[in-house]
Amino acid sequence: MIIKVNLKILFFILPLLFLFFTEGNAQVEDNSAEGLYFTKENSFGLVAHTSGWGLEYRSITNKGAFKKRIKSLELVSLRHPKEIRVKNAGFRNSKGFVYGKLYNVWAVRPGFGFQKVLYGKEIKSALQISRIFSIGPSLFFCKPVYLEISVISNDPNFNEFATVRYDPEEHSINEIYGKAPFLAGLEKSVILPGIFLKWAYQFDFTQESDRIKYLEIGSCIDIQPLGIQQMAFNKRQFAFVNLYLSFAFGKKMYQ
Repeated sequence: MIIKVNLKILFFILPLLFLFFTEGNAQVEDNSAEGLYFTKENSFGLVAHTSGWGLEYRSITNKGAFKKRIKSLELVSLRHPKEIRVKNAGFRNSKGFVYGKLYNVWAVRPGFGFQKVLYGKEIKSALQISRIFSIGPSLFFCKPVYLEISVISNDPNFNEFATVRYDPEEHSINEIYGKAPFLAGLEKSVILPGIFLKWAYQFDFTQESDRIKYLEIGSCIDIQPLGIQQMAFNKRQFAFVNLYLSFAFGKKMYQ
């Protein structure tokens, strides 16, 4: 487990170091037949990272040939590294659940950042390479885990179950039938404020001048000062460090 954490931190730091030592050698891109530049970009993307998956929307304003200003909104799930899905063999048709899990956690990230084109497109079929940096609040949506627990029945041949919030001090694994419906306990959810930092490299491979299609690889850290205890018998987690890969598509516009 220590090796995995160190690798995450290493890959989180390396792009930042490269951020300061890489100089852009891009050529100016002629984005239209008139020789004008697109001023706005909108894109939607899918995100896969080392703690889950998510969705992202970006609105980009071009500030010149090589610099862009980013406004983004992202929703990602944050799984604990010790999560293991199991089933209770003691019940027929039991449902899967994560034993010891206290909270399902998602992060909403409204962000502001910058994109610098390192290598632009001299021809439409070329690959554009950029570096990304963004920062913003990270809102942690924490929903408590509810399970279906076996209760005493008047009929010894019939199992009865109650939907209750999981309590590791009261509920043993032998009593758990499975995970409750998603909406169970939704009203007990809490939102905790934090902050995130992200840096990455983007590879735009579209051949259409007014379209966006790219792969992006990078690192992100979410920080919650109070800490979140996702799993029973584990310490609170204050920093969530992840590597991510995203694929996005969109359109460029004049405004």
